[in-house]
Amino acid sequence: DAWSFFKLLDLDAGGAVEIEEFLMGCLRLRGSARAMDIAKLIHDQAWLLKNQSHFWTFVEVQLQELKQQLRHLAPTAAHGLDRPGSPTSPRPGTPATTPV
Repeated sequence: DAWSFFKLLDLDAGGAVEIEEFLMGCLRLRGSARAMDIAKLIHDQAWLLKNQSHFWTFVEVQLQELKQQLRHLAPTAAHGLDRPGSPTSPRPGTPATTPV
């Protein structure tokens, strides 16, 4: 389709097809329909890899923030063990657990 063809020609993803991109893209895609299909697969794969990389960077940042928040909560939870009858204190007769 036309949109896929445009994306294949717009190599720098600038939203416009420069003359050089058009000519090089047409030369790259000449031949049978197989060449077009393979070029589309390569383009889509590159897009997936780039966006997956962005996703994993986002996940790493979120996990680091969560880890920091848990570190701030750990001392608060440990102090809760000092109060008898608190929800975090061990019941009589049960072994105490170490906070994570």
